[in-house]
Amino acid sequence: MDRFMFKLFMTFPGEEELCRIVRLTQDTQTERAERVMSGEKLLAMRETAKEIPVIDEVVAYAARLVASTHPELDGASETAKKELRFGASPRAVQALITGARILALIDGRYNVACDDIDALACPALRHRVKLTYDAVMRGRTPDEVITALIGELRAEREGKRTTVAKTEGVKPPDRRLFKRS
Repeated sequence: MDRFMFKLFMTFPGEEELCRIVRLTQDTQTERAERVMSGEKLLAMRETAKEIPVIDEVVAYAARLVASTHPELDGASETAKKELRFGASPRAVQALITGARILALIDGRYNVACDDIDALACPALRHRVKLTYDAVMRGRTPDEVITALIGELRAEREGKRTTVAKTEGVKPPDRRLFKRS
């Protein structure tokens, strides 16, 4: 249940694209992989992403969101109790923070915001939670339940809107590493 960072949905290709896939994979041509970057650049990109600041409030919000997926915890919401059988593991918080750092960097920001956590919640959590039988029978999806949990937490966070990290003395990361050459 917790093997991948994100679960992304891909649409099924059209007939023309299916034919192209078959041609690409069934032809007897010699395939050659092209190098797109060096190992050193890849490691530098990883280190750059780690430099993106994440203030305690944002980490606490990500942890609160993941904890909200656990119906057995004290203070669990009615949504969690009614819709979820099993919640996400601590690795879900790690996935949210790692992904949010990359998202902030791609957006040209030097810090992570709670909105980044919200934006990544469904891809990061949809395969890490299990719905109750009743929720499945009502046609609920993990994304709908996660979105409901975010809605419940949003009101809690509205009064404490500090999503910009203090950047005094912080060297901005080198975003050029993330641009295509």
